[in-house]
Amino acid sequence: MKKESDNPASGKGVEAAEKVLTSHGEDNPAVAACKAFFEKHFSQLVGHFFDQVDDELFKLSNRAESSVLQQNYFDTMRMVRREREDAQNNYLNSLLRGYSEFWQKGAQPSAKKNGRTSDAGGFDKENLSLVDNIALEEGLAVSGMIEKGNGLYDDHLYALNKRFAFLLGKEDLALEENPLSPEIICLAFEQAIKSTDMDPRIKLIIFKLYDRVVLSGLGDLYNGLNAVLAEHSILLSIPKRPRHAPVPSSAASTALHTGQVDAKQGAESATAYGDVFQMMHSMMGEWRSQAGVPSTKSMFSGPAFQTSEVLNTLSTLQVPDGESSELADQALKTFLSNELNKQQPEGESRPMGEIDEDIIDMVSMAFDFILDENTLSSKVRSVIARLQIPVIKVAIIEKNFFAKQSHPARQLLNRLAQAGLTISDEGCESNPTYRKIEEVVRRILDEFEQNVELFTVLLDDFSAFVDKELQRSTVMEERTIRTTSSKEQRFLAQKEVASQIARRVHGQTLPVVVTGMLEDAWKDVMFLSLLRKDQEPEEWANVLEVMDKLLWSVEPHTDSGERKEILTEIAFVVKGLRKGLETISYDPFKIDTLFEQLEKCHSAALNSAAASAPAAGEPSSLEGVEPIVPDEVERVVIDSSQFKDPLLAAEIEAITATLAGADHSMGEGNFEGEEEIFSEEIVLESADLRELRNEVEDEQLTMAVDMKIGQWLEMVDERGKRVRAKLSWRSSVTGLMVFVNRKGVKVAEKTAQGLAAELRRESTFLISGEKAPLMDRALSAVMNMLKSSSREEK
Repeated sequence: MKKESDNPASGKGVEAAEKVLTSHGEDNPAVAACKAFFEKHFSQLVGHFFDQVDDELFKLSNRAESSVLQQNYFDTMRMVRREREDAQNNYLNSLLRGYSEFWQKGAQPSAKKNGRTSDAGGFDKENLSLVDNIALEEGLAVSGMIEKGNGLYDDHLYALNKRFAFLLGKEDLALEENPLSPEIICLAFEQAIKSTDMDPRIKLIIFKLYDRVVLSGLGDLYNGLNAVLAEHSILLSIPKRPRHAPVPSSAASTALHTGQVDAKQGAESATAYGDVFQMMHSMMGEWRSQAGVPSTKSMFSGPAFQTSEVLNTLSTLQVPDGESSELADQALKTFLSNELNKQQPEGESRPMGEIDEDIIDMVSMAFDFILDENTLSSKVRSVIARLQIPVIKVAIIEKNFFAKQSHPARQLLNRLAQAGLTISDEGCESNPTYRKIEEVVRRILDEFEQNVELFTVLLDDFSAFVDKELQRSTVMEERTIRTTSSKEQRFLAQKEVASQIARRVHGQTLPVVVTGMLEDAWKDVMFLSLLRKDQEPEEWANVLEVMDKLLWSVEPHTDSGERKEILTEIAFVVKGLRKGLETISYDPFKIDTLFEQLEKCHSAALNSAAASAPAAGEPSSLEGVEPIVPDEVERVVIDSSQFKDPLLAAEIEAITATLAGADHSMGEGNFEGEEEIFSEEIVLESADLRELRNEVEDEQLTMAVDMKIGQWLEMVDERGKRVRAKLSWRSSVTGLMVFVNRKGVKVAEKTAQGLAAELRRESTFLISGEKAPLMDRALSAVMNMLKSSSREEK
């Protein structure tokens, strides 16, 4: 490697003192200082970017329009959190390695010169997929960031290139050779996330966030690098730019900063999108041949109509108030061709241009798919189908419509369809979302001539409407979930209390006053304590202990030691009972009466017939209480008939059935007759969905068990009307599913078995709206048809 002394010409016009500082490699203090500065500040910038990614994904997950997209946001967020440290270090280290190699080996050809291009051209018939063409968007996003960075930081980069060239002993350094240029930094980031298992749509969001956070922060970084080099006396005075390389105007920099692409990038985009359209165009002839669809060229002679003539005639067919009856009776292309030829002299006819005809056929096929789309109600499909002519006009004017998923017309159609998922035919006229869709369609039919910007305006307006509706429904939905979850928690607590009591009293012979106290008061004490179990676990244990000792203390005991123990434990029982009853604000008068009756029970237990001969020195009764003959205390054998509380009665019956050999498992929450008993309460099913899934014997139960949060379905509500509802929440404990309407209001609670029964009866059906956006699926279906025809032709 050359030393500075070997290349005296490189320091032309620079003082000798500066020349001494110019040595190659990281042993040069200026080179090392730049590396340290870059490592410190860029790592902070990237760290801030990852923080923003986490925040943004969390926000987007809360606003996601589908459960699949919401889950993708959560999955990506978890992946970023899990792999953040490694990804951040690997990304930074790759740039630092490139920086070191630059000083070791000198300037190398850029990534583009080595065959990497930022655009996504080069499509072929077999690999072209309109839905997956988001890779094209990614390539253009990276290309746009590079162009934007080059424009925004042109002055900084010019000075940095001069100083790096000086250190290398060169006259100049090309921008793409700079190891810290926007191109190198952006391409390294693209490579870093290329292999991640990430939803392409989310990847585009991350690119935009990278643009906003990292790219926008490079100005301070480049400014700092130049300052470091200047501190080391590297080219204190930067040579002026040559006249043939003017500094970009402030207007140009502003355009780049706001995301507007320059002519070069616009040309690259047009070329890439044009490749997609040309590929489709080349397959249309093969499709017509296979499908037996004649072209207008085969039906009419003469010169083809100009595109402007086709657009003008389409505008005359764009009827705001409904489809022409004549048009409804025949194919659009045939009707349009006839309308065009009506304007010709008698006896003359002309065909449409091949490209215009291809576009009409492609869009018509896409709208045929939309009309067959069963995820949308018939009225929503009918409204959206009225946009066929405007969409044809858009596609003729801007042929990137077919390849560009972010095209405003495609986005608007997708948003209309997504919003339409919530609308059923019944009562749709009063639905605000349906009315808004109608308004958007009417405005397009009324106002759209050839200014495609109208779709952007309407997209923004409709998106704002949907977002506002979503915010309202989200608040209500969260309230619904909290209410249902709380209701379930209370019910499960009540059931656990009933189970705990039933296990202790079943088959026992107990004083009536004790069973009454357990049912009327102590179960409420237990319920309150169980709800607070997480915060005060010892309180729940104490409540159970008081109940256990109470039940034990009122049993007849013949053993003298047990009778002594009763006398010892009575104080604990009385104190525990009083404390518990006071927590539920039990009537003080009833407490006193209860304790008087319990004294009789204890006296009877201590003076049972079997204990008529007490040991020497042992009291024969409670102190101060007149001995009670056991027969004077009413006792009953406990079964379900002893309790008015249906949960207690049901638990006793369950235990009885178990002892009788019935196949019933305690604590499953799935006992006979529960639904009838609790018509106003939650109906529970097995909490273990895995167990239920193993018992699946039919398709409908599989569908019910595997249903995802956010899945929409259409069903009959309690008023007998057909409504569309979304699975909003599924209990991880009971498996209960809660469905809400578009407003977030609960319309139904269902178990998997109950929903499966409805699916079997076809009174309810699932809406498979969690796939790709509608227009993307429609165009993908068109592409698959064209590719199939192409393969058959071969």
